[in-house]
Amino acid sequence: MYDNSYDAFLSVTCTDSQETTRLADYPRYDTQAQTTAPHFGKAWLWSSSGCAGDAFTGQDEDAYVGPYDRYTPKGVLIVGNYWDPATAYTGAVETRKVLGRSRLVSSDSWGHTAYGVSSCVTKAVDTYLVSGSSPARPHLRGRDPAFPTREERAARPLRRSRR
Repeated sequence: MYDNSYDAFLSVTCTDSQETTRLADYPRYDTQAQTTAPHFGKAWLWSSSGCAGDAFTGQDEDAYVGPYDRYTPKGVLIVGNYWDPATAYTGAVETRKVLGRSRLVSSDSWGHTAYGVSSCVTKAVDTYLVSGSSPARPHLRGRDPAFPTREERAARPLRRSRR
C-alpha cells in the first residue's frame, strides 16, 4: 500500500504559503535553519523543500499572506513551549508582538507540543476553542514535569495495569 503522508504534508504546507524561495538557495538556508532550530531546523527545511517557489507551481489563490498586524475581532491564542525542539519559544514571543490582540500561553513542557501534554495549557486551549475566551493573564505558565521529583512522584498515585 502506498503511504501518501508526505504528499499530504507537502500539499498542505505548500498551499498555505506563497513561496518565493529557490531550491538552489536551500544549502544556504541550511546553515540558518541549524542556527535557528538546532535540533529540528534542517529536518523541517529539507522536508519542506518541495515547496520552493521554483519546485512547486500550485498556488492557493486566496491564501492569506498578511498583513498580520491588524486588530482582529477575536483575539488569537498563541502557545509557546520553552522546550520544543522544533519551534523555538522565541518564535511565539515574536508572533505575539506582531499580533496585537493576542495572548501568549507559555508552557514549561518537554517535546514538540504542549496541548495534551500540559494540563494547564490544554485547559487554556480548550476554553479558548469552546468559549472564545483567552486566559486573563497574558502569560500562563503550565508545567507538568517530564522528570518529576521524588516528592512529586510520591504525591501522585502509581497506576498499574491489571492483568
